[in-house]
Amino acid sequence: GEVIRATNYGGLGDTSSVLRAGTKSKPLLWSGVGAYLDPRNPLASQAVAGHSTTFCPTKKGFVSKKKGLRKFTGTDVSLVSVVQARNNARVVVTGSLSMLSDEFMADGETSNRELSVDVTDWVLGYKSVLRHGRIEHSLLEGMGERGETKDRYRIKDKLAVSMKVEEWSAAKQEWLPFEGEDLQLEFTMLDPHLRKTFSKDAEGTFVAEVVAPDVYGGFKF
Repeated sequence: GEVIRATNYGGLGDTSSVLRAGTKSKPLLWSGVGAYLDPRNPLASQAVAGHSTTFCPTKKGFVSKKKGLRKFTGTDVSLVSVVQARNNARVVVTGSLSMLSDEFMADGETSNRELSVDVTDWVLGYKSVLRHGRIEHSLLEGMGERGETKDRYRIKDKLAVSMKVEEWSAAKQEWLPFEGEDLQLEFTMLDPHLRKTFSKDAEGTFVAEVVAPDVYGGFKF
């Protein structure tokens, strides 16, 4: 099939968790069959997406008019897909064997070698593996003493919640403080009712101050 030079690495919400910046700075040589990811599935993402002019051709080379293929165009076409299941199992899918060939990887002007290393490290759990611990919560203002930890809090109580998050370093073979800054605390009653983004203190612990919702029912966080 035709060989394309793919440069759209923006399919993932945070590609840095899978692909390094150096990998994304060069084009990917790719030839094969693309995939369509259901946008309703939050577990699957595009690591590399098609160009805006990508389409699924007929045998004569025209855009297919078949109902099931109408959406199979542009950046909706996934060239390399990643999936992380709810049990944390990871899968990488590509429709291109050529992408992994010695010929394509030998080209130093492309990202084939680097991308293969990145997705292999990710799928085998050598990178972007987190653990959390030391989850603590206490009362700041409300019914009770400041600093008190309770099994149940009341509406409008102001609370402090903290936890330690670490990321596994395969290179150093140890857990290191997580450098991310986009973790959120949720108050849920079936569905999330309140969200608050954590901040980090000087020791790298994630902390958040929230007010318990003034809504009838039992919430958890």
